[in-house]
Amino acid sequence: MEVADKLYDLAMVYWDLQKNNYDIEHNYRELLECDFTDPDLMTTLDSIIARAQQIQIDEKPPIDPEVDHIFREDIAPVPNNSVINAVARAIMAGGKDFASKAGGWRKRRDKLVYEVAHEKAGTIKITIEGCEDRAAIVKNLSVFTLDVLVGVLGHLCFAQNKSRSNNPQSAKTVITARQLLQYKNISSYGERRWKLLEKVREELGRLEKFRISVKHAISRKEQVNYQGSLVLVEPVKRDFNPYTSQYISSAWDIHPGNWAGYVMSKSRDWFVGKLNREVFKYEHREQRGAEVYAKKLMYALFIIPGGTYYLKYGARKSLADYLKLIGEYHENDDANRNTRHRNLKRMGAAIDFLIDHEMIKTNLSGSLTDHIQAKMGPWNMRKVLGIVIDINPVTGMTCPT
Repeated sequence: MEVADKLYDLAMVYWDLQKNNYDIEHNYRELLECDFTDPDLMTTLDSIIARAQQIQIDEKPPIDPEVDHIFREDIAPVPNNSVINAVARAIMAGGKDFASKAGGWRKRRDKLVYEVAHEKAGTIKITIEGCEDRAAIVKNLSVFTLDVLVGVLGHLCFAQNKSRSNNPQSAKTVITARQLLQYKNISSYGERRWKLLEKVREELGRLEKFRISVKHAISRKEQVNYQGSLVLVEPVKRDFNPYTSQYISSAWDIHPGNWAGYVMSKSRDWFVGKLNREVFKYEHREQRGAEVYAKKLMYALFIIPGGTYYLKYGARKSLADYLKLIGEYHENDDANRNTRHRNLKRMGAAIDFLIDHEMIKTNLSGSLTDHIQAKMGPWNMRKVLGIVIDINPVTGMTCPT
């Protein structure tokens, strides 16, 4: 047999291993160690082929690592502090139209910066590092990015709850793409399923490029300053995508950045919110406008609002302020999509949606959507944006632990 024929046989056993998810490069690197200048090459190739065939007989492909299920009675813990709130709002301020959003990402020299300031929590600055095209990262931030963030934070908080350590940075958690999709109750198969798994990997890649800088924060009456990564991500398993013939990471070890030592430490300030799984399952696709706005509003007000004020006392804001809170208030109307008329209608529908699903209660009587529609007009926009709505969480649905 010619060497070319033997190499074809080798390629076929490699393909069999790959499509059955054995991941040669990570788990069987010895199969790739072949010296093609070896005078006894044919014998070496025979040995590698035999070993590859035996692997499929004797060994099973690696399975996903064991992970915690963070929901108990459809409620999971999440860290609720000003730093994480700033990260969530930075994500909501992203998207293709990020440059037109009020109070959003701004260019400073060669960087894009999202910044908020608090009296006690200090000045919190979010930047993107470790890539050349920072604008591409910000443009691709979405509600799905937010879901992945909240899922990761839920696992970190769950791990910290179980740990006896007072150093939350030492609390490692393991997450898998399939587990995050299962939390969202996404049922899809075939190529669409693989695209969603790939999307989880892409979102984690964006989140690990987030850098947090905090200055002049007050912790235990001391002023603290620190900076570092949002999360540290290490892939621990890959899966072979038969539709692209490529391996993709599907499971990861996650550590929090050093922000956790200041705002997720039991000896310092540690606030834990509650993530309702129903909110996590709400649609993330932008075309489902009302449900997407509802998800963002719940995240910003009652899941990771950055403290307990809204949870205890509710929110009292104008419709314009609610739109700014979730990153949907634009400096100028976009003739193609982002008009204030459209965004106001979506906000009204989102609040009605949350009332109907018994997530919130308000001071309204009747439909906010109908109320907005009745008052909407070319000369009434400012008045409609100024409508003040009281919003409170429904007792027992979302509250501090």
